[in-house]
Amino acid sequence: MRKMEHAVHLVGLRCDGGGHGGCQAGCLLFWKTAWLRKVDPADATVDDPAPVVAAPAESRLLPLVVRNAQGPAFEDGTERFRCQATELLRAAPEVLPLLEFGQFSKDVRTGNFGVGWTARAIGVGVYNRIQRASNKTLPRWARIRGGKDWGYLRGRAQGKTPTGRTGIEVGDLVRVKSRKEIEPTLNENLLNRGMGFDAEMARFCGKTARVLRKVDQIIDEYTGKMIYMKSPCLVLENVVCEGAFNANCPRAITPYWREIWLEKLEDGAEGRPQTPAQSAAN
Repeated sequence: MRKMEHAVHLVGLRCDGGGHGGCQAGCLLFWKTAWLRKVDPADATVDDPAPVVAAPAESRLLPLVVRNAQGPAFEDGTERFRCQATELLRAAPEVLPLLEFGQFSKDVRTGNFGVGWTARAIGVGVYNRIQRASNKTLPRWARIRGGKDWGYLRGRAQGKTPTGRTGIEVGDLVRVKSRKEIEPTLNENLLNRGMGFDAEMARFCGKTARVLRKVDQIIDEYTGKMIYMKSPCLVLENVVCEGAFNANCPRAITPYWREIWLEKLEDGAEGRPQTPAQSAAN
């Protein structure tokens, strides 16, 4: 976790990739509070808004932003992209230790997360650090649950991980398969042909959702290079990482799902889709 000052996410505002080579990651945008002006709710809705005309300063801003959306090309001539995700380490250089409890009290005060949710996030973080330390210092027989992180996922695939095409399309209703069904598709590093599956995603096992979009290209946050997937993965509607096992991370990244992890349903078969947080609330 890293400390970012005076920044917020706005509901529903995600990058559409239009200014970054068609990246399909759909990241939540960061907004500095200095860029925003608070308005009275009574004035927030306008029935017939007037056309927006760019002011001189705004007309100069757009070309500057477009020009800085790319960095120096790679040696082979491949485009290098810059975006908020690739610049996060510069925007938030200060690392927050897990036991810096101020970050969690702020989560509760601002309404980002509740007390119980936050207590679990701290507990899982401490437990995972103990597990990782035990992997370095203890023999295998002395480790708790084999030294695995919370969630205890285990990849069971032998050799090349399996693939599967089930004809799932955008708009289809699907159910996330059970852990018992997904673990045989993962190798020991919890990867299926390079695509990871983690404990945050396992929280959605058994849940239903609609397929929002297919993803076959995203920008690598570490290098700025566009990654083209050999086979597309799927993003599910209203299914985002909730930070439950990741120190209350607020980025709400959309997990990527292999078709083999999903089961297509008939419309109306399971009622309204729910996230783990919604299910817990009920």
